Amino acid sequence: MANKPPREEWISTAPIGGAPPITSDPPFHADARRLLLPAFSPQVVAEWEPEIRRLCNELIDNLEGLDVVDAAVQYAQNIPVYVIARMLGLPL
Repeated sequence: MANKPPREEWISTAPIGGAPPITSDPPFHADARRLLLPAFSPQVVAEWEPEIRRLCNELIDNLEGLDVVDAAVQYAQNIPVYVIARMLGLPL
C-alpha cells in the first residue's frame, strides 16, 4: 500500500506497554493511538478491501463440501489474524 510508512519506522517507534492500546492508560494510550490511527484511516482501509474480500472468499471456499460448519471457528476467528498478519507484511 502506498501510504504505509516503512516497517522499520513504526517498529522502532512503537510504544511498549502491558495493556492493549484500547484498554491502556495515558500516556501510553495516546502514544499508541497516534501510532495506530494512520493505519486505519478510511483511505488505507479502503485500499485493503480487495485483499480482505479475497481472503474471506478463500475461507468460504475452504468450507465447501463440509456437512457441518462452525462459522465462528472455521471462518470468523481467522479473519482478524490473517488481516493483521498481512498488514504487518507477514506471509500467510
